[in-house]
Amino acid sequence: MSGSPSPIEANILRQKEIYTGILEERDSLLREAKELRAKLSKTEQERDEFRKKCTNLQLGRHLSSSTRDRSAVQEEQNQSTAGASLREALKARRDTRPEPARSTGVLALSARPNPSRFEGVFPPNRTLPRQFMDLTVPAKKTSNSLKLSKRAFEQSNTDRTSTENSEKKLKTSISPGRKNETSPSPPSSSSPLNSGVAGLPPGPIASKDRKPVKKQDVDDIAGREDVRCIQRAPSVENNLSELTELSPGGSEGDDIMGEGSGEDEITYGSDEVDQIQVKYLRDIPEFPITPAPPRISVSRAFLSKEYGGHNAQLISHMNKSRSKENPAMFPSWDYNQYLPPFKGAPGLMFSPRRDVLGPCWRLFVANRGKPVTHNYMGDYKTTCVGHLTVKEFTNLKDKVQDSLVGVAYKTTYDECQAIRVRVQMRKNGTLPADPGNIEREVMSRVQNRHQANVYRGLGLTKDDVRDAFLRGEEVFQVILMECIGYNHAFGQDLLDKWPHFAPEPRKSRAKKASQ
Repeated sequence: MSGSPSPIEANILRQKEIYTGILEERDSLLREAKELRAKLSKTEQERDEFRKKCTNLQLGRHLSSSTRDRSAVQEEQNQSTAGASLREALKARRDTRPEPARSTGVLALSARPNPSRFEGVFPPNRTLPRQFMDLTVPAKKTSNSLKLSKRAFEQSNTDRTSTENSEKKLKTSISPGRKNETSPSPPSSSSPLNSGVAGLPPGPIASKDRKPVKKQDVDDIAGREDVRCIQRAPSVENNLSELTELSPGGSEGDDIMGEGSGEDEITYGSDEVDQIQVKYLRDIPEFPITPAPPRISVSRAFLSKEYGGHNAQLISHMNKSRSKENPAMFPSWDYNQYLPPFKGAPGLMFSPRRDVLGPCWRLFVANRGKPVTHNYMGDYKTTCVGHLTVKEFTNLKDKVQDSLVGVAYKTTYDECQAIRVRVQMRKNGTLPADPGNIEREVMSRVQNRHQANVYRGLGLTKDDVRDAFLRGEEVFQVILMECIGYNHAFGQDLLDKWPHFAPEPRKSRAKKASQ
């Protein structure tokens, strides 16, 4: 009896063996996880190096082609001069044309306009005569035709179109010698040609300082194929309620698509900046989010307290262990006027930095009200899809231009320091001709500046940096922001925790000084 173990002891031994096996399996899994983390870290480093090489190669190709870009600009200017000469010749031919026979009293309009009278008259924002306007076919209007701002329309029509009413045009079209003989009266409203066209044959000849043109409505211009803005997908209409999230206050929702509602501001859909939308966002679909995400906006102080991360930087990692997990991005409207207008929609960023490129970010976009809160738009990937041309840069809002130049002039990121070093070398005439030598020289100077802890002692002004971008010598990346998913669990967690958040009271300056 004493030699054989009791059933209880046998059960204990069996449990010990099972426990020992579990411990061995746990240790094996921990070792395997450690190896996988090491491989992942190595893979991420290789990915970052490859991405840096690709970006450097793109930048080098752009710098090496700067002379070709300048020659293209010169060729465009020459073509513009040729177009102006053509318009002057056509105007002179019209002025020397003999005056046709005129009917009594009332100015008669031809039943069919003569297209030759309008050769050289182009739609707004055209410098080359790509095609003549067909006056016999009215411009097609679409139900969602976009309107240009007042200033953009008037500036684009300077010396080419007339915005006066029909009666005033008829008065200016009559020559002074026959002013007393004819009594100008506007065409009948029943006439099919009552669209603001003055001076058509056999009408009077226009005065030398003013040429008669076809009056173009704003909707007609914006609705043409060659100047139309990117058309929103039908599903966008179902997301119009999302706009109230980004700008509380009712009517301010329209400012999401166009920053500012003043007449003198360039709106989000105006022709001056539509080329950027059409070039980069036309073929990018929105991400369908189902079920519908919660409608909530939270403060960065709340996000920092609940999930960790910095509350004032563009990039923040939402974890309390200070690791690189859960990266989040908080782009500002002051630097980017093409941020996603609603959850799941694509958008654009402009930046010289490479660390903003990545496969997955939690994207937050600020609203325009006070206090400032942020909306979780979804999970986005960011890729560099090009660089801003000189024309695209100058067509951005003045505030956006100034903010981007300020980043390149003031911040201490390696890319911004490299910009300032290249600007200084061009200013001093010491920039190497070989793009490879440029990169090596710039990186050497940047590293030396890091060691000396000196970042801005280059004798440059902000205008020096701005002029480099206006000449096309330096460029900003165009970064496509494309939605790849939406974390519904995270969105619901925000919705549950935000009502219970109590912000900490701000400390007065006197208390901060005493501490």
